[in-house]
Amino acid sequence: MSIRIFHSRLGRLGALVALGALLVPPGSPAAAEPVAVGAGRPVYITNDGLGQPPCVDGQLDPCAHSVAIYATGPTGALTQVGPAAKTGLGATGIVFAPDGRRAYVASSEEESIYVYSVRDNGALVQLGAPVKNDPGGPWGIAIAPNGRTLYTTNIDTASVTTFTVHADGTIERLGYPIPTLPEPKDVAVSPDGRFLFVDHGTPESAHEHDAIQSYRIHADGTLDQYPAQSVPIGSAGAEMSTTPDGRFLYAASMLSDDVYGFGIGSDGTLEPVPGVRLEVPKTPEGLAVAPDGRHLYVADTASRAGTPSNPVQDPNRDGVWTVAIGVDGSMSIVGDRIEAGLGSISPTPTPDGRHLYVSDNGDGGATQPGAVAAFNLDPATGSPTQVTPISSYPSIGAVPVFRSIGVLPNQGPVAAFAIQARPAGQPTLFDATASSDRDGKVARYDWDFGDGAILANGGPHPTHTYQYPGNYRVTLKVTDDEGCSTNLVFAGHSAYCNGSSAASSARTVTVQRG
Repeated sequence: MSIRIFHSRLGRLGALVALGALLVPPGSPAAAEPVAVGAGRPVYITNDGLGQPPCVDGQLDPCAHSVAIYATGPTGALTQVGPAAKTGLGATGIVFAPDGRRAYVASSEEESIYVYSVRDNGALVQLGAPVKNDPGGPWGIAIAPNGRTLYTTNIDTASVTTFTVHADGTIERLGYPIPTLPEPKDVAVSPDGRFLFVDHGTPESAHEHDAIQSYRIHADGTLDQYPAQSVPIGSAGAEMSTTPDGRFLYAASMLSDDVYGFGIGSDGTLEPVPGVRLEVPKTPEGLAVAPDGRHLYVADTASRAGTPSNPVQDPNRDGVWTVAIGVDGSMSIVGDRIEAGLGSISPTPTPDGRHLYVSDNGDGGATQPGAVAAFNLDPATGSPTQVTPISSYPSIGAVPVFRSIGVLPNQGPVAAFAIQARPAGQPTLFDATASSDRDGKVARYDWDFGDGAILANGGPHPTHTYQYPGNYRVTLKVTDDEGCSTNLVFAGHSAYCNGSSAASSARTVTVQRG
């Protein structure tokens, strides 16, 4: 069941248990204590706050509409990072600029986008007033891989809005919204930034089939006015994700209890993968592809199933499925469903692929508030194993809903090295200790000495003996402790890894005769 339909059209079930959270008012200094380097990657959970009392700046409050901030630990456990940040009513997705300096939250009920500066300790500070979206309210949200444009779906006005992202991170609407099919839900951008995909449908409409529409993205970030293609999926489209290599797109369908897979053509058209449809009972709403593109995670929200007129609740079937992705894009379930709380939604892996976080709606705020379940991921199978002894964390607000978890992108390392040249036949010395990583540490050094010799994972202080005099082009490629290097890793909405050419450096060494 679409959470927005339950909450905005049917009302809340009851009052929220007060969790208490101090807020960071717009433009004020962050009240959180700085997080020590290495404390863990920030994880953010949005809460929609519909029907709940408003947050009060600087006071303990249930904080109906908020963004909770946590940091991951080595075991996958979460530690709260200071206070929650105030956000807009009806908050759904959160995405980040690739450099991790700005965050953007869709506020469906205020028909706005909230823009934040991300402090070094992970705290959020609101930048200016919320930016008005198309009437009808943003629901899905995605940022382009290059960080220059932002896209939202407007579920009530059947349109997609494009925003320019300025150099300072602020946004401005770019042109007029583009019409699409009724009830657009999620939006995803291809990893090459050339195409945009929109799926459609809600449980209230209960169509036999809904659709994904593909749009071409122009060089300036604007969209073609008309879709290049429309392909059918199941009933009530939900979260989507691409594989980081840009080959495949997957979409969950809530009422038909399935996931659809498509190959992405060079022109952006979609072709069904072998088998095309995978049954994932019951009521899959959340979906995310792992950073390595080998698995996808599907969150079932069976306790929120059915339609407003015919609710079908089955909390014993809430949870997360692990799905293996074949080389041809085909899907196969790995293992059994794993429980993740009531109304499981928005599975989100960390950039290193070691942990998975899944939000849940609780009982809609009556007696059991929203929370986040934490999992470790088996490196062999990709399957989640629950963190112990504490594995559930409060969302510090009303309830997390659609795309309610975001993990700050990992920043790629910077390669740098010095050379102490020696004559032919003697060892030349290399020193790469000047290499750095903004949000972690350099963990791997791969060397190409330019004479055909390669040294994989050779550390920062290798030596190499050139047999003949001459000029040799030496190349160093570094990788950080979360697996980020030269490649941007992006799966449709926000970067996992903001890799770049800076992770590789080349210098010429001149070798004299011995």
